[in-house]
Amino acid sequence: MLIKNQKPRRGFTLIELLVVIAIIAVLIALLLPAVQQAREAARRTQCKNNLKQLGLALANYHDITVNTFPAGYVGSNANLASLPFSGWGWMTMLLPQIDQANIFNQFGGNNVPSFSTGLAGLTGTLTTPVVITSKITAFRCPTDVGINQMFDTKINGGTATSAPQGYGRSNYVGVCGYDPSAVLGSVSTNSLADLNGQTVAGGIGTYVNATPQTGLVGLSVDVGQFGGTFGGQSKRGYRDMTDGSSNIIVVGERYTPFKSSSSDLKCAGEATWVGALDNGGSGTGTSPTSYGVAGQAAVLGEATNGINYAWTSALPAPDTTGFGSYHTGGAHFLMGDGTVRFISATVSLITFQNLSRIADGNVVGEF
Repeated sequence: MLIKNQKPRRGFTLIELLVVIAIIAVLIALLLPAVQQAREAARRTQCKNNLKQLGLALANYHDITVNTFPAGYVGSNANLASLPFSGWGWMTMLLPQIDQANIFNQFGGNNVPSFSTGLAGLTGTLTTPVVITSKITAFRCPTDVGINQMFDTKINGGTATSAPQGYGRSNYVGVCGYDPSAVLGSVSTNSLADLNGQTVAGGIGTYVNATPQTGLVGLSVDVGQFGGTFGGQSKRGYRDMTDGSSNIIVVGERYTPFKSSSSDLKCAGEATWVGALDNGGSGTGTSPTSYGVAGQAAVLGEATNGINYAWTSALPAPDTTGFGSYHTGGAHFLMGDGTVRFISATVSLITFQNLSRIADGNVVGEF
């Protein structure tokens, strides 16, 4: 019996295989941006939620105190000649309101953070207080991939220590208004220069109150001059927002400078929830000249210049004492009424500056 020859099975030709691979590559190229956009949308939503939680925490703090928000920056000048100046940022006061009472309760005692003496006695030879290096997720924007700490070597009254001190990073800073010497709608020529050679445009560090209050140091960010919600020893609340709470930005985003690393030892342009650092000078006696300048710049943001000022699409992102983010096109801001708005980097500088002050009486334009 004859067996018929079976036809050989036909496989893919090389050309057909290349066509299939090309089609798959095109599909991946089309889908990848969509996946990335979906992920970024989720990160933006989380960032927005972080600011909403900060808004709730501020409202709760306001209700349990004498109708004020926490001071933007507060410190002590006890024994200035021998102890480092270290003040505290407004976010440290909010820790119990964001379920971080365990960290808050560690502030006190000897050679650890204390609200009454700051980091008194802390030097590079002592153990780094773990509490101030803590990463707090609620203070970090998920789009920002910068390291979880900022570092500085000059925490002891402007004197370099033998080892860098780490501080837990934040991507949110309190709005202090804008440079008092700036013409509305014009970029300021003032700058903050720290002892590590960094120079950052803006008014923080330019204005110093040479007559400190009892037990407190002279501070450069005075809310009476800058006009915002937060400042040195500030005591402002909803009652002070005569411009209308929906027309006021209270907290905004600040990105991590692109080159920030454990070897990038500087303060200017960085942000931390702690605030306890001093890189602006070592003043002594009863009239310190620049204590806490760098600490204030790390917890407060100014609208002296626009969002993402001096930053093109290219990296590295520049240092800033203002506001900006790695989100495309602008940054999130918590408004006085508790809502969160995404404000475009192209917003009018006049409008942005008016938003930063709480009682200037100016009409806020579209934003």
